[in-house]
Amino acid sequence: MAQSKPHTPGTARGAKLAALLVDEGTALVRKVFEDEVKKMNPSSLREQLKSHKGYLCGLRYLNAGQRKTLYPPGDDVPNTAQGFDISLLELLLKELVRKELRRKAPYEHQRNSLRQYRNDNYGHISSTELSEEQFDTLWKELTDILVSLGGDRDRISERLNSSIDTELESKYFELLERLHKEDMEVKDLLMAQGESLRKGQEEVLEQGKGLLKGQETLLNQGESQKKGQEEVMKGQEAIMAQGESQKKEILDQGQSLKKGQEEIKSLLERVHDAQSPGKNSRQHEDSSSRTGLADVADDVINCLQDLYRTESAHVRPLPWCEDLNLHLGEVFTNLQLQYRDERGRFHDAGTIVSLADIYEGEGIQVNVRSAVKKVRVEGDPGIGKSCSCQKLAYDWSCGKLDRFKFVFFLEMRHLAGKVKDEIFEQLLPKDTNTTPDQLWSYIQQNQDDILFILDGLDELSQAARQVTDVVDLIQGKILRNCHVLVTSRPYHCVKDLEKCHRFYRIVGFRKKNSEEFIRKYFCEFPESASKLVEQLQPDQLLRNVYLSQIVVNPLNNLLICVVWEDNNDQLPSSKAELYEMIVLSVAKRFCTKKDLSVEGDELPPDIKAALRGLGKLSWEGLEQEQLQFNIAEITKNYDKNADNMLTMGLLTRDYSFSRIKRTCLCAFLHKTFQEYMAAHYISSLFTGGSREEGMKCLRSLFGLTTTTGIDSKMILDSCRKYMEVQDWLLLILAENADPLFDMFAEELNKAQTDEDRDVLSFVCITWLGNSCAGVRMAGIVSPCLSQHATNNLGDFSKDYNRHISWIVGLTHVLTCQKKLVASNNPSLTQHLTVNLRHISARSLIEEELDALEETLSDYDALRSVKLLDAGGGIRAGVHTFSPLRTFIPRCGAGSVSIHINPSYALYLSLLSSLEQLSVAPRLVDIRVTVNGTMGGIFGDTPDLDFSEYDRLLSRMIVRQDCLRSLRLEIGGWHRQDPEVRGFGNLTATLQSISKHATLEEVDFELPRNDVLTVGANTRFEVVLIVDNIEIVKYRRYETFDVGPMVHELTECIKKNKMLKTLRLRWKLWDIQNITHKVYHGVCSSQSLSNLCSAIQRNRTLETLEIEGMLSDSQSGRQARIIAKLLGNKPSHYKVFNITMLDRPPVIDFVIFPAAWVGYHSDRTAAEPRGPST
Repeated sequence: MAQSKPHTPGTARGAKLAALLVDEGTALVRKVFEDEVKKMNPSSLREQLKSHKGYLCGLRYLNAGQRKTLYPPGDDVPNTAQGFDISLLELLLKELVRKELRRKAPYEHQRNSLRQYRNDNYGHISSTELSEEQFDTLWKELTDILVSLGGDRDRISERLNSSIDTELESKYFELLERLHKEDMEVKDLLMAQGESLRKGQEEVLEQGKGLLKGQETLLNQGESQKKGQEEVMKGQEAIMAQGESQKKEILDQGQSLKKGQEEIKSLLERVHDAQSPGKNSRQHEDSSSRTGLADVADDVINCLQDLYRTESAHVRPLPWCEDLNLHLGEVFTNLQLQYRDERGRFHDAGTIVSLADIYEGEGIQVNVRSAVKKVRVEGDPGIGKSCSCQKLAYDWSCGKLDRFKFVFFLEMRHLAGKVKDEIFEQLLPKDTNTTPDQLWSYIQQNQDDILFILDGLDELSQAARQVTDVVDLIQGKILRNCHVLVTSRPYHCVKDLEKCHRFYRIVGFRKKNSEEFIRKYFCEFPESASKLVEQLQPDQLLRNVYLSQIVVNPLNNLLICVVWEDNNDQLPSSKAELYEMIVLSVAKRFCTKKDLSVEGDELPPDIKAALRGLGKLSWEGLEQEQLQFNIAEITKNYDKNADNMLTMGLLTRDYSFSRIKRTCLCAFLHKTFQEYMAAHYISSLFTGGSREEGMKCLRSLFGLTTTTGIDSKMILDSCRKYMEVQDWLLLILAENADPLFDMFAEELNKAQTDEDRDVLSFVCITWLGNSCAGVRMAGIVSPCLSQHATNNLGDFSKDYNRHISWIVGLTHVLTCQKKLVASNNPSLTQHLTVNLRHISARSLIEEELDALEETLSDYDALRSVKLLDAGGGIRAGVHTFSPLRTFIPRCGAGSVSIHINPSYALYLSLLSSLEQLSVAPRLVDIRVTVNGTMGGIFGDTPDLDFSEYDRLLSRMIVRQDCLRSLRLEIGGWHRQDPEVRGFGNLTATLQSISKHATLEEVDFELPRNDVLTVGANTRFEVVLIVDNIEIVKYRRYETFDVGPMVHELTECIKKNKMLKTLRLRWKLWDIQNITHKVYHGVCSSQSLSNLCSAIQRNRTLETLEIEGMLSDSQSGRQARIIAKLLGNKPSHYKVFNITMLDRPPVIDFVIFPAAWVGYHSDRTAAEPRGPST
């Protein structure tokens, strides 16, 4: 620290700078620290200091003064950082934040700059006196650092006019001198410790070398000696024992050394923070190395920020509108985001209204900086993914996203090599001072400070996939600690993105966002904005449902503004008409520019030819995964139409492929325009007399190009590749979609397997639901469809997300097939399988579901219905959706099969299924499979005793008087209520079976054990408290009186003369939970004897299995009764088996710490222990 001189104008300037450094710098660092404390749990500084007292006081570089500040006499630990100097704040930011939040504190780069500034200007200069020129330079430098830390530039400027008296001058200089002295002491301490540890390491290594050399000598001697072998061996054993002792000592020292090395590494970081450059040669080398890396960072940061501030600051959304150049910050409007939870359900993202909020939003920042590294953002075409990425990069360049040192914004459509090389290709200028290896090395060493924005993974070509490592980056195979945000269209690149830690979906504009954008667009013509906003009000949108879907999309919203502006305040009635009007508007503008006459909407022949050329270019480009086109090749291939194609305005020059090797390419404004033009081209082939070429394009579009049959994989690949083109084509064809469904009918007739026919039927039915001519088109394909209609096709149906359209299309098909019944057509839908996870029964599709229910009500050709409910979607909201009522015809369906996964079920539970089956129309075969019941934990199912399910089963059996086969399988049982029992008591059910006139087969497989999930009402008996740890008791085994059930089983076997198969099995569910309970059924020996007598007299049963129902008595008598029956098995039984379980163990309970299950008794020592659970 420089010694202060007598007061002069120069020292006054130095003091003013010191005051700014101390006052503002300390205040800003304190604010950073206090903000971090608020994110801790608990968010109390006092509690955090108490919690980590042992650790902090054990730090060798926490000096006595700092220790006293944190832990003053009387244990009055401070609850505020007021009064902490900047050195102590820095120590806490590094240690406390790392311990509690498990990451580095924010503003690390800025705080390091502040500390370096202090050391450079108040630690290593010969004088505190500053000239005016020096003062101005240093004041500006310090101001910039403080502003980057969040300081107010105006407030800092006000301090320029303030004066400091002589006494305060001394205080500021003394404070800085003390802080610098403490830093130097810390540095010396750490360096001394490091040197001591280094010497210890060398000594241990030397001892190790000596020991190894000695062992080698002994081994050599042992080889050469041939006499006295036994004595030598004994000697060697003694030596080896000694060697093992030494080896253990060395290993212990090695462990100590390893720990010391880790401490050295940590301490050296502190040394670097405290030391100044130029102390000795080693320090100078380290400093030079670090300075080199710092230079790399600064050089690249400057280049990136310049790029984003210039090229990302403005958007020119429409190339044909040359004067429309919008500033991103002025027109960007927040979008509606949703996040997907662990169960696959999307929810509103709350405070997250932009991509920047993912990293800066309250409450999630800590998670994102630690575990959440890879973020997936999905959205429909034109929804704003690219613009949001551009805004994120722009925000970083303006200092708003200071959590990251680097942000690399890479467009996937331009990617052609490794990520390391693409950073230089797409983002950095040719004359940058940094090499790819230098930058890559820096990225590898600072991964947590790096964000990669990868826009449009679905636009990455197959050729690029062969050479790039960008998918490895996304999946964490390289740079696994870097942050990655990747965007894609829905259902594209699913496997590439499945390992992302968080999944967001952009769903477009809310109503207020749409209005906000329109008013920004028409900022100079507010009356036009108001008229358009009025047309887009809900009461107006009800007249046009298509428009309500259009306005949520930002790109379409922009196009609506253009159409409104160019077409005398007229709006389109559909998405297809919107794009048709846009293309027509562009063409008319071009004609005006070239002085070509246009009569109404009739374009000149040359312009029509140019549009056809653009359509062909679009389709061929999509076939080859080409989004950019070489201008020279267009000129060569399209001859006289090329000039009009290139200059009309639908293509725009695209120079962003490389900032080093600029190639003159062109591309469509947006991929959506290319897809629209491609679909328009294919449709024009049919209207223009080129049907054969049109059919060839259709087959390629839908993956039906093979001659040997249907390739399901090819169909799915084509869907993923051309989904939007398929959508556009159906919209453009409208009522003239006959060629498409003629193709489907032809392919269905060629299908060779049921699986192929099921897949193509699903696709065909889906497009019927999308077509405005679906009712008429159903007449073409209905006679050819599979007899099995299903939306459960594994990965195919998961990706082919058109299930609402499938519901609509199925309604068209069934309506048509009901008319075919009279003609005795065998190709009717007879079997229906519905995976309910693909159906979100929102109020918006209430009409579609009701229409299907009405159509199915009198459809008497259906033989079986299978419902799978293992959802993960969004539970029914306004519309109460009953799957059994919707999908089972009122005239009956014969067989109904239900499979439920209660953890994820959307619409069905065991309770609701039994209730709905009771009122379902005539059923012959019922099968219900439940992967465990979880009442009271998931969904709306209450926590019920099995006796309630027994009652519902009994009622269902009575009401289904045509029932012949019944199977119920339950995989496990969870409960929260200690009084509830999961053992399957079938007393009432067996009573109903005994009276049923048609039942021939009954098969029940139920759990013999259950799991108690600890909830608010759970109580355990506390048997012991050791060191404030409660030890609780839980009854693991319990007897259950099955006497009434055995009696009803006896009556059932006596009375029911139709029953041929009866299987009653109680299985042990394989679980390891400490609170699982096993039930043992007990009854009297007389009851068991009566059952055996009924079994011997029965002459209609062919299969009887009873397993897990009965446990042996203490005397073993009941086991002997069963053994006697099995030894004299009646001859007419084909399958006959009764198992008798061992009696429950004498010790029927377990004890364990209450904390194992998250239980706290909340009782005082004076309270009695609670009842045993």
